[in-house]
Amino acid sequence: MVSGSALVPAGLYSIVIFIIRTVNAVIAPPIGYISDRTQTRWGRRLPFMFASGLPMLVFFVLLWTPLVYSTSNWNLVYLAVIYLLYNFTYTLNQVPYTALLPEIARTEHHRVRVSAWSSGAFLVGMIVGSLGGPLIDRFGYTTTALIYAVAILPFFYAPFLVLRENPKRQDRAVERLDFRQGIKLMLEKSRLPGDDGDGRLFLAGDHLHPVCHSVYRYRDLPALYG
Repeated sequence: MVSGSALVPAGLYSIVIFIIRTVNAVIAPPIGYISDRTQTRWGRRLPFMFASGLPMLVFFVLLWTPLVYSTSNWNLVYLAVIYLLYNFTYTLNQVPYTALLPEIARTEHHRVRVSAWSSGAFLVGMIVGSLGGPLIDRFGYTTTALIYAVAILPFFYAPFLVLRENPKRQDRAVERLDFRQGIKLMLEKSRLPGDDGDGRLFLAGDHLHPVCHSVYRYRDLPALYG
């Protein structure tokens, strides 16, 4: 909402967000499948991360830049297109990123250290993100988004100077399931390790966490558009 005026109808806004998040969930497995079978001199994860980083930040800024600063159906169309592109580039970046750990960590100790640093950086990012409120009050949505994008950009690309995938830790193609086999196995799996009360509670919390994080990340979109 800008100057007390809704930029898109609230009901249609909710439908757009629901559809795009559903599309995002559908495209994630194919992206992971393609990444698993990509072979380049830089590895199979890093090219996706490198190619998607800058576009993701561009779409992030555009997401907070309405096409028209008044009530308009064009804002709804604009929001749908930009939000879809942002989610696509975000998934293109994050799916290979989450699969990167086993291919850069040589030992169990190394994996624990990398995971600890990753978790610490995530917490720092949440703290820095919480400063967005005062910045929005002072500079507005678009300028604040641009400030964050410019500040984050080096952290997206500086790691490529030192990151190297370890081909020896990659499964051979003959040892991997194809896409349909993987989906079938997932659906047929009736019992997971730790599938007792505590195990189910842990898995529920683990899978609900991204949902809560998404609500936190996009809580201000209704304030801008609705």
